[in-house]
Amino acid sequence: MSVASVLKPKALEMPLNLSNRPRFGKRQIQCLDQIHKDQLIRIWDGDIHSPNLVVGRGPYKENGDWKLDVRSRKNSDFWNRTILLADYSVIRNNSGDWNTVNWLEKI
Repeated sequence: MSVASVLKPKALEMPLNLSNRPRFGKRQIQCLDQIHKDQLIRIWDGDIHSPNLVVGRGPYKENGDWKLDVRSRKNSDFWNRTILLADYSVIRNNSGDWNTVNWLEKI
C-alpha cells in the first residue's frame, strides 16, 4: 500500500488550500513521498538546525500520528529519536494547521 493511498481519505476531509503552508525554501520536505529510508535530512527549529541525520524507519503511522525515526551519522544518542511529521510542516497537525516555525530539509 502506498503512502498516497493511505492519505487519500484523510486528505479529502481537510480543505485542499495549501497556500497557507509555510515556505522555507526549495529543499523543504513538503510531503510524505519526499522521505525515504537512509535519506539525509536536517531538522530546523526556527533558525537553529540539527546535524545531518539519517532517516531510519518511516514515514509510518502509529496511534493516529505520522512519524519518522532519525539517527545521527555520528552515533549521538541525543539525535536517535522519533519525530512527529506534523511538528515539521510535512503534514498538517490534528487541528488542520501547519507548523509555522519547524521544518525538515533535504540534504
